[in-house]
Amino acid sequence: MATGNLLDHALDATPAARWAGLQGARLLITGATGFFGQWLQLALQRLRQRGIDLSAQCVSRQRQPTSDPGLTWLHGGVEDFAQLPIHPGTTHVLHMAASSDSRDYAENPLQAAQVILDGTLGALALARRSGAHLHLVSSGAVYGARRLSMGPTQEVHITTGAPHPLERMSAYGNAKRMAEALVACAGADYGISRPFAFLGPGLPLDQHFAAGNFVRDAAAGQSITVQGDGTPVRSYMHPADLAAWLLALLASPLRGQAVNIGSPHPVSIAALAAEIADQAGSPPPRIRGQADAGADPSAYWPDTTLAQTHGLCLAIDRHSAIADMLRWARSPATTRPLSPLPATP
Repeated sequence: MATGNLLDHALDATPAARWAGLQGARLLITGATGFFGQWLQLALQRLRQRGIDLSAQCVSRQRQPTSDPGLTWLHGGVEDFAQLPIHPGTTHVLHMAASSDSRDYAENPLQAAQVILDGTLGALALARRSGAHLHLVSSGAVYGARRLSMGPTQEVHITTGAPHPLERMSAYGNAKRMAEALVACAGADYGISRPFAFLGPGLPLDQHFAAGNFVRDAAAGQSITVQGDGTPVRSYMHPADLAAWLLALLASPLRGQAVNIGSPHPVSIAALAAEIADQAGSPPPRIRGQADAGADPSAYWPDTTLAQTHGLCLAIDRHSAIADMLRWARSPATTRPLSPLPATP
């Protein structure tokens, strides 16, 4: 199934009545050119093609084309938020701007964390200026390290686990946790989402994302190399589902709450590598590490019961997500932003 069809499938899985909450909406989106942001752009385009009257101002450090009449681009970064010429009728602020590249947190964790906190304070100021609802995109990293025996992560686990404050590599999770606290302390009209792991077009193929590296190698016909023992457990959501869930949460905000976003279906890293290699027709994966008998592997996957109670469901399975990402990785478009969608027939 092509990327555009998958996006339609994800949007169709959300009750149509919910989209009425975005009729006439004016959005301000930070982080609009990142992995999440590119998919949000496509989903907004599709909703407008379906007759939802909405518009969005998108913030980017790089000047972007304005061929999409529903999007207006504002030039700037987190340090410029206070001066942005936002529309006075802005109804929703969707704050996604932050780096998730582990290299940034390894090289300068203080600066990377500061960007998250400054951006959150700036987004709060923007929402207050217009009286808009603020939706903060946080991360499943706020729950800290978890093990397979602990099961999927529920929203209530925020009170029983946390990233270690003295570990530099926990800077991302700790900064996201502090960002959530800032939003709550401000007494704003807010909602929070905590995304987990994703697999689909646009995911970087050369960073710390295991799924992206696996697809890169398999698409090139090479054997996937798993650096560890392959036992850690993750779950993977297609970004079309992510975009649909985020927009559905904007359409019917869960005010003052945080909700997990991701797939509830776990898979080990070794099994994921084998699935990708099988679909790609590449050689079997090589597992470098040796699993310890009786070990309790690390685990990073969400309980999505809360999301499901609000009408959100996973529309795209892992097999389809792998197939879509392999198609994308094999095309020349891997070095460019995702292409605009054709109009709905």
